[in-house]
Order: sequence, then structure tokens, then C-alpha cells
Amino acid sequence: MAGITSFIIPHTVWIGKQMYRLVNADIDGKRFNLRYEGIPRLGEIGFEFSIGFETLFSPNDKDVEEEFTKRLELLGGTIEDPND
Repeated sequence: MAGITSFIIPHTVWIGKQMYRLVNADIDGKRFNLRYEGIPRLGEIGFEFSIGFETLFSPNDKDVEEEFTKRLELLGGTIEDPND
């Protein structure tokens, strides 16, 4: 696909101490919609969320990484494992 970024979309992210895994990545040109799903502990309810954004121009690594990180941080999340 022409014009696609080489920014590697994280397969796992964390919000608090809960890990979420990427279950769907819909990338259409400049539009990104990424859906993550938590793996609940026994007896807990699962949770999922989506991060969606559109780049203004042709997607480049820096823009995509900044937009993804900004939206993840708004949810209180990180790509770093807080349990380490």
C-alpha cells in the first residue's frame, strides 16, 4: 500500500496495571482506527477501547506516533509496562 507509515503500532498497551492487546487495526490511507481489548482477571469484567485519528497530510512516522501517543495518554495509558 503506497504512503503507509512504518510506525509500528503497539500490539499491547497499558492503562494502569491492566494490559490491553490490539484486536483490530483498520488503516485506510490517512485514517487510523485501532481497537484494543483487555484480558480480564477471573471474575472481572473485560473492557475495550478504540483509538481513532486522521493525519492531515500523507501519514509519516512522526505524525502517526504523536497522534497515537497523545490519544493513549488522554486515556491514562502508556506503551511501557508499568509492572516492570
